Amino acid sequence: MIRAAISRSAGASAEPVSFEEAAAAARAASDAGQVVWVDASACSDDEFASLAAAFGLHPLTIEDLRHRNQRAKLEEFPGYLFLVVHWFRGIEATLKPDEVHCILGRNWLVTVCDREGVEPVEQSWAGFLRGRVRPPSGADGELYRLLDQLVDSHMPVLTRFEDRLEHLSATVTQRNGGNDELSRIVAVRRALVRFRRSMAPQRDVLSALARREHALVSEKTLLYFRDVSDHLQREYETIESLRELTQSVMEVELAVSERQQSQVVKRLTVISTVFLPLNFVTGFFGMNFTHMPFSDDRFLFGALVAMAMLPSVLVFWFYRRRWI
Repeated sequence: MIRAAISRSAGASAEPVSFEEAAAAARAASDAGQVVWVDASACSDDEFASLAAAFGLHPLTIEDLRHRNQRAKLEEFPGYLFLVVHWFRGIEATLKPDEVHCILGRNWLVTVCDREGVEPVEQSWAGFLRGRVRPPSGADGELYRLLDQLVDSHMPVLTRFEDRLEHLSATVTQRNGGNDELSRIVAVRRALVRFRRSMAPQRDVLSALARREHALVSEKTLLYFRDVSDHLQREYETIESLRELTQSVMEVELAVSERQQSQVVKRLTVISTVFLPLNFVTGFFGMNFTHMPFSDDRFLFGALVAMAMLPSVLVFWFYRRRWI
């Protein structure tokens, strides 16, 4: 599906137009304040061909648009810049990335997603239709707002990760949960690694976009891109902190599990130690004797009293030594 809109002047509300009209306006470039935005999602081969013909896209760009799972990157082609960025939604096992391809021209912007309804794109598109009050203006300004929306939308995801880790930490230290805390911690850590693996190259992309001078990016807009790059850097540092916290929670969980196992082994050892003298005595008297030991009633009574008191003495001694 392809949709298009044109803002006739800087900051003016955009009007939806046909793809053909948008392509013609982008080629004409008659008004410096005019901005054309074409948004495509779940494109067919014919729609990819239409985009290539309308905006003069390089075959390598079309190849990247067709094949998803691209690494975040920034490439410069004659007449346009090509960016690949990622947006994440969900948490843990449901953490899913959306790949957003952005193509920036002189007065036009093309975005391509692999599905409809990517929230940051939808929010930026709605703002483009309403009109912009604050700077920057132009196609590079719309790209800035889209990237800013993509980056800022990651903060709620990171907040949910932080809340999840706090809950797991409390569960591990208080031992209120079941035996699957470790698997949940591993799931959180795996999701954070996936998140970090995507954010690392994206950080380089925004840093390069903010520091390098491109003919298609005005000097005023560079300042705004630096702000987005700073936001992404803070998010990356938050991910690193959460990974360290995950490692700490995992170490606590393993330590608590080992301590519980050692307590169980200690109790079993105490029980075995208590019953060991009784097993010896019963085994001793269970043997065949020509003359039975302790045939005298006094000695037999003393042996029985010792057998009865020995386990109690051992239990009391273990308790005093805090072994039980």
